[in-house]
Amino acid sequence: MVSNNLNQALKTAAELHFGDVDGRTKQARRFKEIYFRFLSELGRDPVGLPESTAQFLRRAATLAMLTEQEEARMARGEPIDVLAYVRASGALHRMLVSLGLEHETTEENDQEGFTLKDIIGEGRE
Repeated sequence: MVSNNLNQALKTAAELHFGDVDGRTKQARRFKEIYFRFLSELGRDPVGLPESTAQFLRRAATLAMLTEQEEARMARGEPIDVLAYVRASGALHRMLVSLGLEHETTEENDQEGFTLKDIIGEGRE
């Protein structure tokens, strides 16, 4: 069960190894939010978490942030590196699956019938 001890959670958050980065920045706060949401979805307590799991969760949070940043660029109408985005998304998916954090698939979103070609404009007319 995830600990409700806020002091322990905050201490663990401070130990996310940001180096000389101010942990109060918008990006640092978002990183911590993603990290702890993944941790919560795993049902794990941050206190006593094996280092290998903590490292893997940090990498997953980093990839999640990278894909979010690309999505924000795209939403603003800025060009993005689609190949890099797809690679990061795929790597994130594989990490989440290996952690046991698979997203739920329903019949509704399975039946959309869209392909990558449809999304990038080379599919249906």
